[in-house]
This record gives sequence, structure tokens and C-alpha cells, in this order.
Amino acid sequence: MKTQDRTFSQLIARTGMGWDPISNTDTGIVSVDEAVETVLFIVGHNADYQLTANRFQHSLETIQRQFRRALRAIHALGCLIIRPDADATELPHSLRGNEKYYPWFEFLDKLAL
Repeated sequence: MKTQDRTFSQLIARTGMGWDPISNTDTGIVSVDEAVETVLFIVGHNADYQLTANRFQHSLETIQRQFRRALRAIHALGCLIIRPDADATELPHSLRGNEKYYPWFEFLDKLAL
């Protein structure tokens, strides 16, 4: 999959910090963009490892290893990308009254007290 999408390119650049594309001799070489594409393919299409291995022409072991590695790298970006709003002083009333979502934000409401 070749794409020129700016968001994808930025994701690759940020995920690739400190990435060593050469893992073991058993798995061969998997580039950063291919590893991120693998994660996006699995998550976006709800695909299993077997289908992904067939699509990217790698062994199941390689797909599993690179999926976990790339997913960890993307997860590590969470603290850089997802931040609470500095101007937010309290939890919105729409969340406070919602039984479905409030448990996820209850700790924030208690911190504001």
C-alpha cells in the first residue's frame, strides 16, 4: 500500500523514532511503514493474523511480532497526542448525567473537587 497521506506520513515518522527495521534473521526486514500498515489493516478491517500474513506475504510469526511492536509504538504516542484540555475546569453536565460514559470520567469529576 503506497500512500502520500500527510497524517499517515506523520504517524510513520513519529512511530519510527528509534525503530530498528531489522529484527531477527527469521523474520526478515519489515519497514516502519509496513508495520504501521499492518496495524491499520488488522484494526481497520478486523482481520486476523492469517489473512494479514497472506495480504502482506509474511509468516504468521513475523506478522504477530511486528503487530505487537508497532502497536506498542503507536500506544506510546498516546501521551503526546491525547491530552486533557488545559482550560477545562469541570466535567460537562452532559457527561455527568450519562450513565454510559460517566464511569469513565468519574475520577476527573472527583479531582475537580
